[in-house]
Amino acid sequence: MAEEEETPTISQQLAEFLSESGFNDKLMDFLTENVSNLTIAGTDEEQSLEVYEAYKKFEALFDGEFSEFMEKIGVQSLEEMSECLKAEQSEDDQVSLWPFRASLGSNS
Repeated sequence: MAEEEETPTISQQLAEFLSESGFNDKLMDFLTENVSNLTIAGTDEEQSLEVYEAYKKFEALFDGEFSEFMEKIGVQSLEEMSECLKAEQSEDDQVSLWPFRASLGSNS
């Protein structure tokens, strides 16, 4: 009897996607080109326009990669992704509670 292959979690799929997409290289290039020469103000000070511009560039880079990932796994919106993650977490919680419930003699 063949074992059923376990479906990777969304987190596992994301890690694989980021690895395959070269995101790490893109991130390192981004940091070198946009962040290495920035001066970051203290937490009680306003950040410079250059810091904000670097943030917006990073946001665009990340959003583009995440949109590609969502498309690859067939998720249409952030709301749908959130629901998938909640469902996955709920399944994980149920699995992790099973040995405890079994020790109590409960099937719920």
